[in-house]
Amino acid sequence: MSWSILNRMRRQYAVYWAPAGVGSDGEATYARPIELRVRWEGMKMLLRSDPLYKDNQSREVVYVPQVVVAGGVLWKGRLATCPAAKTVDPYQPFAGDELAREISRFAEYPTIKAKKFLRVAVL
Repeated sequence: MSWSILNRMRRQYAVYWAPAGVGSDGEATYARPIELRVRWEGMKMLLRSDPLYKDNQSREVVYVPQVVVAGGVLWKGRLATCPAAKTVDPYQPFAGDELAREISRFAEYPTIKAKKFLRVAVL
């Protein structure tokens, strides 16, 4: 498989908010949003995080060009058209938006020489 397909397959856009920490009231805060070129696929995946707890199902898998953090948020679309990007509130500026999803897992799969990576965010 040619790894150049990793760049060619990312023809969609997403807005990413990285977790920035916790505010004085204990609520999560987020960094300024950035726009990423991605491939956003809707699929069902069984997520088993701990055998003592029930299984969860993922709704989407997003192929991203850089490292993203679990707990961050992805919104499907361009930064210029994202209504939440104009919000100054660092506490969940995307609340109530159905296109915004929290990242539950992130995985990186290297090539044999570990110079290129397939990066996957599971929502």
